[in-house]
Amino acid sequence: MSWLSLLRGEAPPGPAPSPIGEAGGPREVEGAAPGAGLFFSSCLGRSDLAVLDLGPSSAMSFGIYRTMARRIRFADLFSDWGEEGWAEALRTVPRDPSRAVDRILAWDTLDRLSPEGRHRLIRILSQVAAPDARLHMVIRGSREAAPGALRFQLAGTDRMVYELGEKGAGGGLGPPLLPAELHTLLLPFQVENAFTLRGDLREYVAVWRGGD
Repeated sequence: MSWLSLLRGEAPPGPAPSPIGEAGGPREVEGAAPGAGLFFSSCLGRSDLAVLDLGPSSAMSFGIYRTMARRIRFADLFSDWGEEGWAEALRTVPRDPSRAVDRILAWDTLDRLSPEGRHRLIRILSQVAAPDARLHMVIRGSREAAPGALRFQLAGTDRMVYELGEKGAGGGLGPPLLPAELHTLLLPFQVENAFTLRGDLREYVAVWRGGD
């Protein structure tokens, strides 16, 4: 059974469908996102938040963010690595301490980095996070959970669309990230909740505790 069939909760009636990205295989699916629902639950009635999305721009996601945020930034970290690679990509993350970020959506960024890149990203995010900022992530439970880079966008505050990205820069996967390793890596963010999605993807919501 393909990971997309698992996400849909479907059992194949015959032979397993083509893996995502292969000829005849599906390229996207919409699914429930209880972690995102929790992530946004504290935003109800707010219109003053600052949101940082590490993925590419999305009209669907923007439509959700604009209901709660006065500042919205899509960093699109994997769009163009350039000659200096990851160091250059990280420069797209805003670091103005007077414009701290309240909500950060990292999607599967950590899965797509080396161990060094993961630590560097968390250091930068901890520098731009406002007190009690929330961080949302999607982590693969195994290398087989998805065959390559994924693009995520919101279909609602508690639903996400998963789409296979094109091959190229930033499309590979780093070593598997186990739950215990993730908890240590995220400090000073602390995992608040975790959810297992169909297809062996895991949603995590963490809160910044750097001031404790």
